[in-house]
This record gives sequence, structure tokens and C-alpha cells, in this order.
Amino acid sequence: MLKRVVSLLTLFTYSLTASDDSLQSMESLLDEVTTIATKNRLNIDHTPGIVSIIKGDQLEKMGFTNFNPTVLDMVPGFFGANSRKISDPLKYLYSIDGVSLFSQLAGYGFYPQLPVHAIDRIEIIRGASSALYGLSAYAALINIVTKKGENQIWGAYKYHDEGHDYMQSGVMLHYAEEETSVDFRANFFSDKGFKQPITQDLGTLYGYGTYAPSALQNGSQHYDIGLHVGLGSWQISYERLQYAIEPSLGIARIFKPPLQDGWVRTDTRDLLEIRHNSSFDLFDLETRLGLFEFEQKVDDSYVFPKGFPLVPEGLGTDYYNDMHLKERDLYAMAGIKKQIGDHQILMGSRYLYSHLIQNDYGATQNLVTGEVFDTPSDVGELLPNVIRRIFSFWIQDYYELNEQTTFVGNLRYDYVSDLDEGLISPRLAVIHELDDENIVKLQYARAAMAPSYFSLYSNGDNSFIKGNPDIPIDKSDNYELSYIYKQFHTSFKSTLYYIDMFDVGSFIQAGTTEFSSNSIQSSGVELETASRFSSLNVQANLAYNFYSKMKFHNTQKYDDTIKEFPDLIANLILDYEWNYGLSSKFWYTYNSTLESYIPSQDVDEKHFVNIALSYMRNFDDQRFEATLSVFDLLNEKR
Repeated sequence: MLKRVVSLLTLFTYSLTASDDSLQSMESLLDEVTTIATKNRLNIDHTPGIVSIIKGDQLEKMGFTNFNPTVLDMVPGFFGANSRKISDPLKYLYSIDGVSLFSQLAGYGFYPQLPVHAIDRIEIIRGASSALYGLSAYAALINIVTKKGENQIWGAYKYHDEGHDYMQSGVMLHYAEEETSVDFRANFFSDKGFKQPITQDLGTLYGYGTYAPSALQNGSQHYDIGLHVGLGSWQISYERLQYAIEPSLGIARIFKPPLQDGWVRTDTRDLLEIRHNSSFDLFDLETRLGLFEFEQKVDDSYVFPKGFPLVPEGLGTDYYNDMHLKERDLYAMAGIKKQIGDHQILMGSRYLYSHLIQNDYGATQNLVTGEVFDTPSDVGELLPNVIRRIFSFWIQDYYELNEQTTFVGNLRYDYVSDLDEGLISPRLAVIHELDDENIVKLQYARAAMAPSYFSLYSNGDNSFIKGNPDIPIDKSDNYELSYIYKQFHTSFKSTLYYIDMFDVGSFIQAGTTEFSSNSIQSSGVELETASRFSSLNVQANLAYNFYSKMKFHNTQKYDDTIKEFPDLIANLILDYEWNYGLSSKFWYTYNSTLESYIPSQDVDEKHFVNIALSYMRNFDDQRFEATLSVFDLLNEKR
């Protein structure tokens, strides 16, 4: 991920609902409550494993306008979009208010670029979560909890040193009467992109004419709409998120003819969910019905001339493609909570029906001859539609053995119809309070992930497409030992982890049972602390990976170290409250030298410095906020 200097950012928020600044006090920061780790309302220190929470108000004061992967950099062990533990960005489950954004068959994850003004908090489980959330919660679970009960308008402007700017505007409205509540959000941003001078493209290297203009303005647009309606025990939520990217160099660094303005790629997600909660004498019941729809349109450029690297002998085509992918998922879920003595039992079942209802993929025009064609055999074909059904059942026991010790046991079973395979995902954890200030936690959890559509069906031999229904499910075993020390003004947390991961990629030849499988082991430690000194809040964390080994790479024995991220990642965040509503933020990030094994190269250590100055003023029941910030002050760029 590339960070660019933001030399000027102005942001304002106007709220018609006054906020209580005491919610930002150290008492609140040290006594966070979450339901993400067990689906029970618990203090984060009493959950299995380590849960991190980032406040939306904190992001506002740091100068962020939208959620993006950079936000996670302040979480121990995260490096851009990924955790130091597992590097595949598709194995991180993102959700909004507990509703997943993952496309089951297409296999695309998604960074929900929601405005920070509408974010109450971000909850992150740093590790395996499949035992509770299923096959998609492999490496981490990031849940964005949106604000409710507020009226706001906001706007932002950014100027980048490359000469392009960014503008954002949005509104959040709230209505409530007796048992009825309505919350509505609309947000839009436009990033014009930086001007990239272009003199040629790769086609000229092979004797073709250039399609390159003198400069390219590469930008994007995004909008999101959220609607949440509460009717007594019923809740209805709807989210639409769309992200569009303007023309760029394309996958093969040539340009899309006929060089007009337009979108190269558009991703749209629609989420609709209906929830109902009921309480009976014997148990509490929650039911959910949901619809998730994912649509992607791609109009991008390729160059496959004869002699081009990785092109089979005798083949060669210049073309651009027009891809339209659409997936629709329907699901139903029921969960029961019941207290039996010292046992808090959670049971649930879920049925998911996933259908790739449209998948048109192939070249449409030869750039050299102008010939128009539908689906040539040397490029691609209409991929077959696939239906996947997943039947899930889980049980959890949160058992208080005594006043000091709690045991948490999970067992989940997922059956995947198109693979004709079932998998059990267990989790076992012990939480022991040594005294009022010291807690020790031990956890084992298995993570799992079903292969996506494109792992099962591929045009790997460039002539036809075959399915490989024998490709196995990804698995990883995760072990964590955590220690927590907590006082009124200070907290310290440490986690020692070990991961043994079996990862399956696309198979080597279409239609065969030879997989591109990898086996990786990794160990490290994560340290974090938070303290308050009068008007100063201090947060610091460090993640150090001291062992990482790849046993197999592409099915072949590798048995060597693997480094895709720095061994050492550290953060220091200072928050100082001045008088008259002023506050300042200082955020420093250090990344040690990166030695990448593929390709073999070294990247020097990096030092990132971000600063922000915020002003907040209350006027009776109204509030005004403004922020001025500078990102990547040292211009290190990742």
C-alpha cells in the first residue's frame, strides 16, 4: 500500500446532538465492552484471545475521513491491509454492525470506506474466529459498529503533494418515537487522483503502437448509504456501498481504448438484514434473515503478444476485456442463549445459499486489428455458474469455574455442498484472574476457509476451463498466551502466538488434483500499553515476529524462512487535550527492514509521522468540530 503526503486536510463536523466528553476518559478506554468475541456482552479483558477497539471519535481527531486499511496500522501487528500473522487480504472478514461483507463464491474481501463520523467503534479480533463466525473468519475479524441516535453533517477536503485533491460530504439523520427509531446515513467522496506522466506502454516494446496519452489522471469515487430501522424487538438494516476506479495503466500496463473517461472497475455491495430478538422464561432467541448481493464490472486492458513473459509458445493477443460478475447470497440464522447454573450456553444454526448468477468473462476486442469477438479460447470462456450451500451449527459454553477462572469452549460444524466436505472448527480458552489487576488467558482456535470460485474453476492452461472439486479447505491452528495488567490509569497487554497454517491456492494445471499448496509456521509477540497523565493520553504497541518458516511452497518442499512483512512493527500515539476545546494527535509508526523472499529484495526501515490538530466547541445542544492534519510527514511512502 502506498502512503502519500497530505499537505493539507480540513474537516468539519456539525452535530445537533451534544456528546459527553467523559466517554473518551481513561475509565472508558480501560473498561471497554464488546460482544464480538463470544456474542455475549463482556469486558474485552474477559474474552478469549485479544480484542482491539478503535473509537470513531479517535479517528476523527487523527484526521481520517473514511475507514481504510491505514486505520488498522495502529493495531499491534497490522501492516497496511494485513496482519503480520497472515498475509492474504482475502482472509480477513469485514462486517458492518455484524453483517458480513465477504462474497462467498467470488471470494472478494472488501474495505468498507465508511465515513469515520458515522463510526462508533471498530472491533478487531486479532486471530482465528471460525469457531464462532464460520469459514470466512480466517485471519482476523473486523467489525465496524455505526453510530445511532445522532444528527450530523460533515465535509472534508484533502490536498496531496502530487497535485490532486479529494472532497467528501455526508449527512446522518435520526428519528425516534416510543419504540420506533430510524437512522439514515449518506456519504460521498471523490478523489481526482494524481497526474501520472506516461510516454509509452508495454505494447511498444513488442512493435505495437502506443496507446498512451501524455498524462493520466487516476481517480476514484465512492458512495455509501445506510438505513437502520428499529420497531420494538425488530431491527431492519440496509447498506449499499459502491466504489469506482477511473482508467489507469491496467493490469498489463496498456490503455483501454478509446481513451475516454469512464470507470475501469466498479464494485457494488448491497446488504439487507432483518433481525428479531425474543426473550422467554427459559432462553433468549435471536433470528436473522439476510440478503447479500455483490456486483463487479471490469473494463481493463491486457497485452499478450507472442514472446511476452508467461505467455505459452505460439499464443499472442492484444485485447481488453469486459467482465461482469454478480453474486447473490441468501441466509437464515437462529441462535439461542440460555443460562444453566454457571454455564452460559450459546447455540445456533445457519443456512447460506450462494449463487453466482452472472459471470461473463473474456476478451472483447483486439487492440491491433480492431476485431471484435466474444470469448476466444486462448483468453477465456463463459465460466460455469456455481451454487454453494453451507449448513452450519455451533455451540459455545462460557463456564465460570469459580470467581477467578472461566472456561470457554466452542465447536462449530460447516458443511459445504459443492465440495461435499464438512469441517469442525474448535476453540478452547481459559481466562484466569490472578487478582484485580492481573489476568492470564490461554487459547487454541482453528481457522478455516472454503476455496473461492476462481480457485475451483480456472483457465490455467489458456485453452479451456475445468473444475477441480477436490481442492481442500484452508486450515490453520492458532495458539495464544496472553497476559493483562490493568489499573485505573494504566494498562499493559502482551500476547505470545504460534500459527501452523496450511494454505491452498489455485491448482497448477486446470483439471488436475495438483494444488498450489503452502505450509507455513509463524511465531511472535505483541505488546501494548495505554496510560493517562492529566491531559495527556499515551498509547504504544509493538509486534515482533521471531520465527517464520515456510515448509512447502507451491506443493514443493521449501523449508526456509519467509518474510513478507517487517519483523518489527511499533506505534506511538500521543493525545494531548489543550484548553478551549483544542486537542492534538501525534502518531509515529516504525517498520523494520523488510527482506522479501519473493522477489528477493530488501526494503529499508520506514518511519511514518502523522500529526493532527482538532477543535471542538459545544453550543447548547449543538457541536462543531474541525480538524487540520498532515499524513506521512517524512514522505517515507510504503
